Amino acid sequence: MRSLATAGVRDVVVCPGSRSAPLAVAAIRDRGLRVHSVVDERSAGFFALGLGRATGRPAAVVCTSGTACAHLYPAVIEAAMADVPLLVVTADRPAELQGCGAPQTIDQRGLFGRFTRDEIELDGSETDSVAAAKRVAGRAAFAARGPIPGPVHLNVRFRKPLMRSGSETPIAGSETPIAGSETPIAGSETPIAGSETPIAVAPPQLRCAPAALRDLMTRLEGAKRPIVCAGPIDLGARRWRNDLFRAATAQAIPVLAESTSQLRLCPVPSGAPVVSRFADVLLETLPPPLRPDLIIQIGAPTSAGFARLCALGIERVVLSPFRPIDPQRNARAIVVGDLAGAVSAIAQAQPAYLGQRNEFVAAWRRADAQIRDRYDTVIGLSGQAAIDAVLGAMPAGAAVAVGNSLAIRWLDQSLGAGEADVDVFCQRGVNGIDGLIAGAVGVASAGDRPCCLLVGDVSFAHDVGSLAVAAAVRAPLPIVVLDNGGGKIFDELPYAAQLDATERALFTTPPALDIEAAARAFGLTASCSTSAPQLAARVSEACARPTASVLRAICSPTSRRVLPPAQETS
Repeated sequence: MRSLATAGVRDVVVCPGSRSAPLAVAAIRDRGLRVHSVVDERSAGFFALGLGRATGRPAAVVCTSGTACAHLYPAVIEAAMADVPLLVVTADRPAELQGCGAPQTIDQRGLFGRFTRDEIELDGSETDSVAAAKRVAGRAAFAARGPIPGPVHLNVRFRKPLMRSGSETPIAGSETPIAGSETPIAGSETPIAGSETPIAVAPPQLRCAPAALRDLMTRLEGAKRPIVCAGPIDLGARRWRNDLFRAATAQAIPVLAESTSQLRLCPVPSGAPVVSRFADVLLETLPPPLRPDLIIQIGAPTSAGFARLCALGIERVVLSPFRPIDPQRNARAIVVGDLAGAVSAIAQAQPAYLGQRNEFVAAWRRADAQIRDRYDTVIGLSGQAAIDAVLGAMPAGAAVAVGNSLAIRWLDQSLGAGEADVDVFCQRGVNGIDGLIAGAVGVASAGDRPCCLLVGDVSFAHDVGSLAVAAAVRAPLPIVVLDNGGGKIFDELPYAAQLDATERALFTTPPALDIEAAARAFGLTASCSTSAPQLAARVSEACARPTASVLRAICSPTSRRVLPPAQETS
């Protein structure tokens, strides 16, 4: 474990187990590591994933052998698809106990299939000395961080005795114990520990091809009505978003920013053409004044409106930090690499049709304002109004974790550009509802700022066991449960109107769960709000306490704002 600390790991999430005892004890004895104890492996995996999302460094999750490892699979898949660094360290039985009926023994090789960036095994042979363990630790941390971040599986076989009677801890059945510690090289990114002195190796970064950037500039310079569409982006957007805002303002390029893009619920310069409610605009027939002739896509926008826009056959260039992204399969060009380089190329473009672009920006500004004015009033607390209240009560610089299904859609229909200053975290790698509470606890545990989780009632019930992890957090963590009586997102499916009440329940699955009682059972404070001012006050109070709390918001079952028919745009 000292070698992992030397390689840049700062957090280790430990699950209880006998075979993994040497790893757990080595971690707790290392002053360079923060150790978090989590009973349930599924919660532990998503907790470590949240830490990795918030810090950009791999957290290590340690578990014992057998089915304990399998509970980490959902977190591994999310880490792989969302490009989040994660180290999965599984203890294992030695080779001689495989295939003979030994208890708590399965074949753990290749357990996570093709979802790992690397898979490494220490098998307890004589060659697996401390020096080999150091090299393996460095290799694992290196692979988890780049060039495409993701999960790495380190499987470590232990033979009995697992612990010696002294203070030293053997690793992987080796006769050489872990003893002493190394000093990292100052300023190193990911040192690979050798037999004596760590070797500093910085993880590689993907750079955009110069020819691809020149092509991007050429397309942009010749466009009369270009737009930028931005989907979920990690905190790396902080490095280049001001450059993008300046370029968009100077070149008159509307920026259609989803709430998870780090380009909307952040400080937005006055005059920057950031459009907030484009998803609703695009759900209607797009009038000619709003139709672009070039789409620059950053990341992977997830709104249905964006999918409709892509179906129009408009020239589109995709910018992606780690992998080609084009589920619509009609992009004209895909540029993979550091987004800062792509934004720099956009900023250098010299547009030929600035006058027409200014008219284009004005049309999008009008459409954005009209959508906001046309929202129907919903009796009771709408999901969007609840989220507006929550964001309005969060202090500047806070973190917001958002669940999938309706929660993230309501967030997209909430506050406009620059009306909040928060970092947004989401699990859009696979878009599942797995481990949302545990992931938010990981984000909250990564720093000393408040973190608010916005989650639906079904997602809350799905991960209710992770309230045990939340109970141990020592940072403000209001868990806002948007309770609208089940998964109402399924009401929007094309076949929803054909289902009777019994059939519909198979999809909406309203949880038979007393949310406040569940929270109190885990030692958390709980409350219920039925109005936006009441919810805002309780969020503000929760942000002042260094603990987790559950704030249930009773939302209207028909919470989604329904837009009346659009007026003709002249």
